[in-house]
Amino acid sequence: MIELKTEPEKPKVPALREWGLDMDKFQAKAKASLDSARTDLSEVRGVLQQALVEAKQIVLDVQKSGKPAAAELKLAFERAWNEIEEGFSRAREKGREVRKPPADDDSHRAG
Repeated sequence: MIELKTEPEKPKVPALREWGLDMDKFQAKAKASLDSARTDLSEVRGVLQQALVEAKQIVLDVQKSGKPAAAELKLAFERAWNEIEEGFSRAREKGREVRKPPADDDSHRAG
């Protein structure tokens, strides 16, 4: 997908400062919040990857024992992992959408 580069929207810092918002503190808090969310997401992903490794080992053990349920278990774990990966991808995409400024649509304005 080709992404068109547009000039970024100019910050409205002067107006926000007039309202008494301390932009430096606000930006620091926003960065800390984003960093915390990234850390949390990384930790969740790490735990899920470890759980997948353990689950795969269980499936291998069941396969070695010759039980017919092993194939079904393996497929279920793979489907679950794929769903988790897709969920993370959707969450990242939504995060990107939130950060994008809304398109300036003049078509609805009277002119």
